[in-house]
Amino acid sequence: MLLVDEKAIRRAASNPNGSMPLSLPKIHEIEGLADPKGALFEALVSASGLSGRRLKKFDRNLARSVVAAYMTQHAVLRQLAAFREMETQIREVCRIRGWG
Repeated sequence: MLLVDEKAIRRAASNPNGSMPLSLPKIHEIEGLADPKGALFEALVSASGLSGRRLKKFDRNLARSVVAAYMTQHAVLRQLAAFREMETQIREVCRIRGWG
């Protein structure tokens, strides 16, 4: 789901003004990806613009963990069945617990 916001990926890779292509999948292709985490890692590496030693030092896991914090395109996620299901489950838990 983190593959929908190119700007968030670039910011998480510490290169918000980068222009290298990220080859992100279309929204309707995301749920069918065999390795979405791998695709996100590839996008982060591309977005970083790093090479050589600097690329070896690039912490893909740390970058991955902050993509969601930079996301601004939350509405587009509702196109994904998995996201809609998660929202439904969260609402149900909130209802059961009385969390308004």
